[in-house]
Amino acid sequence: MKLFVEIMLSVSLTGTVPVCICLLFNRFFDAKVTAAFQYRLLKFCLACFFLPLALGKSLLWNLLMPKQPPIFNEYVFLDNRIVRTTDGFRLLPSGGFYQVLIPLWLALLAVVLGCRLWGYLRFRKRVVCRLRPDDGHAEEFEALKERLRIRRRVSLLYCDAKVSPFTLGFFRPCVVITAAIPDDACSLAMQHELQHIRAHDFLFRILAFAAVLLHCWNPFIYLFWREFCEIQELACDERTTAAFSKSQLCGYGHLLVDVSAQAERRFGFMTQFHSASKKLTGRRIIRLGKRFSKKRGSMKALLLAACLAGSCATVFAVSPQVLDLEPMTGEFLDATQWVYMELTDDIYGDVPEDERWFQAANPYLLFEDGSVIALEESGLTGGMLRLPCAHRWKNAVLKRHISEGRGGCSVYTYGVQVCVKCNERRNQTYISKASYAECPHCLRAGFGHRISHGSV
Repeated sequence: MKLFVEIMLSVSLTGTVPVCICLLFNRFFDAKVTAAFQYRLLKFCLACFFLPLALGKSLLWNLLMPKQPPIFNEYVFLDNRIVRTTDGFRLLPSGGFYQVLIPLWLALLAVVLGCRLWGYLRFRKRVVCRLRPDDGHAEEFEALKERLRIRRRVSLLYCDAKVSPFTLGFFRPCVVITAAIPDDACSLAMQHELQHIRAHDFLFRILAFAAVLLHCWNPFIYLFWREFCEIQELACDERTTAAFSKSQLCGYGHLLVDVSAQAERRFGFMTQFHSASKKLTGRRIIRLGKRFSKKRGSMKALLLAACLAGSCATVFAVSPQVLDLEPMTGEFLDATQWVYMELTDDIYGDVPEDERWFQAANPYLLFEDGSVIALEESGLTGGMLRLPCAHRWKNAVLKRHISEGRGGCSVYTYGVQVCVKCNERRNQTYISKASYAECPHCLRAGFGHRISHGSV
């Protein structure tokens, strides 16, 4: 269970960071970029709330990069680990304290769903039951559908309640014109709602609400939900008024203000044309006033770079560890809680005894007294910036293993002097090269060692 909690936290963090960047940007530079661009960025944030990018990065890294040397002569417990076997990757969670978090998450989920359900029931009771077909604007509605190239079936209904126009349904959507819209402004309301249908905004709003349910314990998800709904309205306003003149923009703005003044409080999350928030209405009017102002491409690039950097930083900061037990199968792990790997002595043949260190290190330094120092791959060359040191040099041999095609390998041997204080190296000289048609060093995990396993 701890493993799943950590993965969920990483997913939530990956989405939260770019959302916070977008919120800060909109706080100070709201009208500097188009709402359509901001809407795309919020869709990217929405995807981050669903995709376990940090987990995918760790699995991909394990597949593409050289395998890590196995852990020898040590018990490795498999609880809360990601294990790679011959059958693929396995997630092995365990119980304990983290099981308490599931009831808490379910309780929060019930509260959020209950509030939404209550709003929806009120909406149905007061509004939906008063719907009837709107035949007076049917021809104009069909002409608008044709102009916007909407081929799917969309119905036009009328409601005599003083609420904002809205769209119901996804597979067979219905545009509802209400008594809050004067007869001469119905065309604007229908264009707005059809733009929502054309852009599949209702589907994205459902997905955003699903993200709220999934991350209901994250306070930033509610800020994301509010911003997503607002930017969705602003982007729809942009698409609706793309070809409007200034006088038409003024008429559209007056309609927004009139509907905001007349309409009752919005019920649920299905209405699209209007929000009861005066702040959002003011934000939409300000956007309309700056419709013809020049937008800066540099601001778009800056916001995009900041969001990508924020999400990538969290993806690379969280790295679930993958334990490579590829010789084993998933069936083997079903009844196993720990693994113990032990080196054997009967598989090396004529290979020098010190080269068994290639199981755990490549390259390594071998001293005259038989002691060994493991090196990283990047540690082959000296010359790095170091603190002053009164060097004490000692002769050693550096060995490096290189895998070659068809299962062969080569071992390069160098003479080198090493400082026993700071491990700095100098005077590296080539000594010899040993080639093997079949690699006897058993760098592949699972060969050359004995595996024990069991349950606690």
